[in-house]
Amino acid sequence: MRIILLTSDYYLSANLAIKSFLDQKAVKTGEIKVVGILVGKNFSFDERLSNQAGRMIRKTGWYFFLKNAVINIWQTIFLKLTKWLLPKKWRKDLEINEMAEQMDIPYLEVDNINEIKSLDWIRKIAPDYLVSCLLLQIMKQEILALPKK
Repeated sequence: MRIILLTSDYYLSANLAIKSFLDQKAVKTGEIKVVGILVGKNFSFDERLSNQAGRMIRKTGWYFFLKNAVINIWQTIFLKLTKWLLPKKWRKDLEINEMAEQMDIPYLEVDNINEIKSLDWIRKIAPDYLVSCLLLQIMKQEILALPKK
């Protein structure tokens, strides 16, 4: 079974869930083959940031937005600081791109899961399944139709 994991960047809970999944016996024995990890960015720190923040506030409200912004910033700082301060062999919490590199899994990071770059990448890999782990973006039908099963 060939799968692509879909997730969002810098959510420690997603990192831990993906690490746990990659450590499963079925993955280690090759019964489940992770053929890619696709990360949708939550925010791009550019001129679109205020538009993205405004859209999220309108959809979710101020409380949800502020709570998640604080959590996301804390988790990003935690992952970056531990990456900077500790050697990889001493850290139990790796960034998703580090896990992918360590296990030789193709990795792609995009602003929007539905962009052409994602579609082409998934199409090229031809997975059986897409597995979402805290992907905080809505996938269009075109993406959902790509897996074989």
